[in-house]
Amino acid sequence: MLTIEDMAQSATMTNGAAKFLRAIMKAKLSCCVIGRTASGKTTLANALLASCENSERVVICEDTQELEGRPSWMRLISRAPGRPNGNDGVGLAELVRQALRLRGDRLVVGEVRGAEMGALLQADNAILFTLHAHDVSQAIGRMETLALMDVTLSVVPSPAYIRLLLSDTLTFIIQVGQVRVKDAREWRLCSISEVCGLIGGEIAFQEILRYEEKRPIAQHPCGTGMLRDGMAVFHAYPRHETLKRLSAACPDFDFARDVAEAGEQ
Repeated sequence: MLTIEDMAQSATMTNGAAKFLRAIMKAKLSCCVIGRTASGKTTLANALLASCENSERVVICEDTQELEGRPSWMRLISRAPGRPNGNDGVGLAELVRQALRLRGDRLVVGEVRGAEMGALLQADNAILFTLHAHDVSQAIGRMETLALMDVTLSVVPSPAYIRLLLSDTLTFIIQVGQVRVKDAREWRLCSISEVCGLIGGEIAFQEILRYEEKRPIAQHPCGTGMLRDGMAVFHAYPRHETLKRLSAACPDFDFARDVAEAGEQ
């Protein structure tokens, strides 16, 4: 199984980004992986799952089996109706609602395309899912729209209520994609953004790692030389409460040392 360290080795992300993602998973913070078609969303999701502890109870819900798992994990696959307009099928939204009752440590959905978004927002455990979106703002808008399709939330159809659920449930949005590096297109981690609650009724977020085509390390107090072309690098510190959760779950991880002050490793 491909790991996030393997992705760092292949220059998809920096070593600091890989350490940050591993700490996020160990702290059981909820994440969404976004990107365009064939951007590497499933590949990154699999790499994140590879960092889960062996003791974790993970429940995976998918339309078709794409995510890699371990034998001890539970996998639920949706089923189409046996005949046109039949009622014997089981959709992904219903699978997610049933998975919530299994009380796993982590709920994983292969790709969110419909009402299952609303069910995910009611999860008490850590969640990980992928979503087709071009950027973080579009991803947030799409999550709101999909959540409103959930019949279990139809009694409170207010977009403001959906935003409140979303800001309470989701911690990080991770974007991957293909970028042009010199004369070729390569897969890269493009950004890691933290959801920062509601400001003026809208979901606020900040980029923790931001994609830069090239930046001299000489501008950074920790080194000289040149960053590899096209990498997501440090842009801002996560919120204090997020840093505390990362430190508590992963004592050997220090954001300042491993990410902010590391430069390119």
